Amino acid sequence: MTTDFETDRPQIPAPSTGALNGVRTALWVALAGSVIFWIGLPFPVVTDFFESETTAERLALVNGERTQFAVAFGLLGLGAAVAGVGLWLLGRAIAPMEAERGRRRGRAAQIAGWLGLLGVLMGVSRLLHAVFATPEYMEGGDNIVDPVAGVIGGLGTSVALIILGVLAWSAPPPKWTAVVLVLGGVAAAVTFLPLFWYFALIVFAIANLIVMRRRATSPGATATTPSA
Repeated sequence: MTTDFETDRPQIPAPSTGALNGVRTALWVALAGSVIFWIGLPFPVVTDFFESETTAERLALVNGERTQFAVAFGLLGLGAAVAGVGLWLLGRAIAPMEAERGRRRGRAAQIAGWLGLLGVLMGVSRLLHAVFATPEYMEGGDNIVDPVAGVIGGLGTSVALIILGVLAWSAPPPKWTAVVLVLGGVAAAVTFLPLFWYFALIVFAIANLIVMRRRATSPGATATTPSA
């Protein structure tokens, strides 16, 4: 990110190739995790599970569709975990660039990365419970690990997306992807639907990867920081 809030600050050097490669890697990881999540989402057992009104109905569903449940929710968990790693890598990659523009911006990027890492906790918990835990344990009252991990990871992911979106707004185009990221974080927090996180990340990552590639291959292009 190369634009500063203050007009009298000295010109900030363009980020190095290594720094841009770090951002690019983070975007690819976040994109991969988001796609994995969406692959698991269309399974019928996912819709049936969340539409079940009682614990008995959900337990019967899990018992009757154990393999499909393990695959579908396993993909959801794996995708969340991988995307969380991507957010952590993204926060780490842009933190030095943001620090050149202001100490608070650098800290904000670092905080966003660590908050995104909480999504790994949420995803790993969901993956392990889906694949290895018994249906009775998953639906029993003693199972508080997954819900707690979900709340912590969910809040962390939403705040991480909002912070990264705010930072991205003052970066080079495509600025509209910053709005997508913020809206994804807010929508998921309000509706408790994680699909908004990963849809926003897919749009954000693809758009920025395309722009970064175009800048890198255009004649006379100079290195600039992507809007992330």
